Parts: sequence; structure tokens; C-alpha cells
Amino acid sequence: MRYYLYTFSFIFTSLLFSNCSPKEYPIGKFQSDLIIADGDATDWGLPLRFGSEIGSLQYSITNDKENIYISVASSDQMTQMRMLRAGLKIYIDPKGNKSTDICLTYPFKDQMEAPRGRGENRNTDPNAMKQKMLLDADIFNTTGFVNMENRIYDLKDTSHFKIGMNYDKYNNLVFEAIIPIKNVIVNKINFKKAPSISVGIIVNNMNNFGTRTGNSNGGEAMRSGMGEGGGMRGGMGGGGMRGGMGGGGMRGGMGGGGMRGGMSGGGMRSGGASYNDNNKQIANWYQFKMAFEAN
Repeated sequence: MRYYLYTFSFIFTSLLFSNCSPKEYPIGKFQSDLIIADGDATDWGLPLRFGSEIGSLQYSITNDKENIYISVASSDQMTQMRMLRAGLKIYIDPKGNKSTDICLTYPFKDQMEAPRGRGENRNTDPNAMKQKMLLDADIFNTTGFVNMENRIYDLKDTSHFKIGMNYDKYNNLVFEAIIPIKNVIVNKINFKKAPSISVGIIVNNMNNFGTRTGNSNGGEAMRSGMGEGGGMRGGMGGGGMRGGMGGGGMRGGMGGGGMRGGMSGGGMRSGGASYNDNNKQIANWYQFKMAFEAN
């Protein structure tokens, strides 16, 4: 009888401590090459590391000893419209869970008001519409970051973050952000014992932005202008709009690969993604241990 009691006690204690022990995530990628947040992902080394299950989003998240680097891209035209119209939310949890306390929203949209750009008709040139929406994407909002006010910032304000969004020469919409670690983690990091961290990439839903059938707004005009089979291709070759929205930063030279054909090149791995219809969020979370040297 005593033997069984000891065995039960050992199993219970083991389960208790295993449930309390911190989660171990894979080591992330150290960003040894320089990056500029200009909406052109070629300096990341293409293709991007992760992709959502149906291929509507591709993304990479890296770090060095100063910054967290985030790149998000999509070749899917409806996803692109959602990114521009409803915006992205970037959550960062320094404890490695999925807390939404720290959040960057870009482009920032007032949920109570119609987005700028309403009133375009069905004959609006889609390339002109893309340019107008990019020009309208000029502010971002922050919540919960260390040593920063919770408020709206102009995209040109690079005193904290560097952010850019643009179409590349293959008509992929690319978002990039450079976020200082000091605005996420209070204490100085010992990179040899680097903490686990998680980053959530959320594409907001369109419920509050009038994209349902019958509305003669910008969303409807985009659907009409796109047509089928990628009707928005062309007219923007060579990254003609590149650099207009960049928030500054650092130039890198890590080319290679390509994003042609919907960025379908090999090498992408799932980072934990879910996708629903256009009235629900597209959500991706990447949980990792921060890297302290090139790997």
C-alpha cells in the first residue's frame, strides 16, 4: 500500500511541475543583415519563412540585439484590400504567450467612421485606387509599449518604430516594421539566456468598413476593378511606388529567391495560422526564443 502511495505522489508531483514549467520554443532567426522598412521584402532573403495554411499571408519575424523585425506579405487581392482598409494588428507578448496587451495597429482606422476613400465608383482605376489607399495609410496606433504613449503616431515619426507598406514589382502587398526591443521588454536582455517571446499578426475583419455586396464604396469598387485571375496586375511594374511610405531604417542586401506567382517559392513553414471568411480575422502567432547570434 505504501508503495502505491509513493508512486501516486511521484506522478502527481511530476505532473504539477511539468505544468508549471515554462514552455520551450524554437530559437528564432538572428537578423544579421540590414533591413529597411520600405515595403520591399527582397532584403529579407526570399521566400519569407512562414505562410498561412491557404497561402493568403507570408511572414518572417527575426531579431538582433536592438530590434524585432517583422515582414508580412500577401499576393491575395482580397487580403490586400483588408490589410489596407481594415488594417493589421501586431501583438507582442514578452512572456511568450498570446497576450494582446502590447499592440501596434497599422494602418490605423477609426472603427466608428468610414475609411477615407469612400465614394469611388466601379470604374475607378485599380492602380490609382491602390496608390490612394497607400497614401491614406499614414498613421499607426500603439498600446502597451514600454516608454511610449498610447496614442496615434504619424508614419513619418520614426523616433520609436520604423514602418512601411508598399506593393512590390510582383504586385505583392508588403508590410514591414522595425520595433526596438527596449519598447517591449523593460529589463536588459542577457542574450545567452534570451527569453521566449511571441508575435501575433492579425488581419482585421471588414465588418465595420462597408465591404458587403451592394455598397458603392471603395471596397466594392476594388472588387469590380480586380476582376478575375489577378486583374490588378500590371501598371505598377518595377516597384514604381516603392519608397514612398517607408519609415526609414537600414538597407540590406539579402536578395535571392523571388515572390513571383504569389510568392509560392519553396522553404515556407507554417508558423501556426488560421484563416476564415472575409468577415473574420486572419490570425498567425509565432512563438520563439530570441536569437543572440547568427544561425
